[in-house]
Amino acid sequence: MNFLKKILNIRDKSVDIGINEFSDKMKIKDAILVDIRTPVEFQNLRIKDAINIDYYGSDFQDNISKLEKDKTILIYCRSGNRSYFAVNKMKKMGFSNSFHLTGGIVDWIKNDKPVVM
Repeated sequence: MNFLKKILNIRDKSVDIGINEFSDKMKIKDAILVDIRTPVEFQNLRIKDAINIDYYGSDFQDNISKLEKDKTILIYCRSGNRSYFAVNKMKKMGFSNSFHLTGGIVDWIKNDKPVVM
């Protein structure tokens, strides 16, 4: 089935959540908010209380693996592409409750959600 998904470019929608659901899950006690953009992107603009783990960094997998696998982990990037692939990597690593923001911080801003500059 994974081979078929790759050929047909079928994405696993179980990890996709929209802005309202993402915002609601941010209220969960001990939820971890992770911005996986580059450090420069993160410094310029981010969602409040996010930590930065660069998806393109050579230490991405090591840093992500330090997070607690059973916590609610909310991942976002610029447009939702990197975060989708990051969450799927995390599922393979044993993370059971991780989600990504479809549309990324771009859609977050378009919907007048707060950011830190």
